[in-house]
Amino acid sequence: MINFRHRRPTMLIVDLFGIESLPIAEEFGIPKYVYIASNAWFLSVMIYSPTLDEQVKGKFVDLEDPLEIPGC
Repeated sequence: MINFRHRRPTMLIVDLFGIESLPIAEEFGIPKYVYIASNAWFLSVMIYSPTLDEQVKGKFVDLEDPLEIPGC
């Protein structure tokens, strides 16, 4: 349907929950961007969470010390 439009999209901007649509941008040869509408601290937590998952035994709520996240 996009191919038949008079004006084609020039880029695709999605939020963090719309990344499944990024292959569509590749299909049409347009740039793709992910907009993260939260602060840098939250982004640091999300990027570092796989490392925390490997390092922390048990549940995070049971920790006595605060989490140490690089950049925060």
